[in-house]
Amino acid sequence: MSKITDIVIVCGLNEDEREGGVWYLNGLLRDTMDHSFGYLAAGPLLEVGKHAGGNKVFCGKLYAASINYLYVEEFIEWAKGDIWNHPADVQLLIQQDNVSGFKRIDLRLPSTVYVRRRKTGGQR
Repeated sequence: MSKITDIVIVCGLNEDEREGGVWYLNGLLRDTMDHSFGYLAAGPLLEVGKHAGGNKVFCGKLYAASINYLYVEEFIEWAKGDIWNHPADVQLLIQQDNVSGFKRIDLRLPSTVYVRRRKTGGQR
């Protein structure tokens, strides 16, 4: 039985591939994915914009992946982190198994997932 999640990330050319958001997300995915299923050596999120049709070069970055048993809420938390040069220019689309259509995740909104905050000195 599979539980597949499709991910699409669209961002501007100003998002550097090295040390940038997708590079960071791929590192986290590599560290947390179940390696028994395997994945492409280039990384879970691959740049697919070069395969766009038309008679001009695609003027952005387009990444896609299809991942089995992804912890979607955790992935969204990672994507909402301070990893993007221009977060307002990044579009994250996720389609979960047995759901029709992609859901757009606004990376500028606070997370709806509860995150336990660490206590700081003097506060209770």
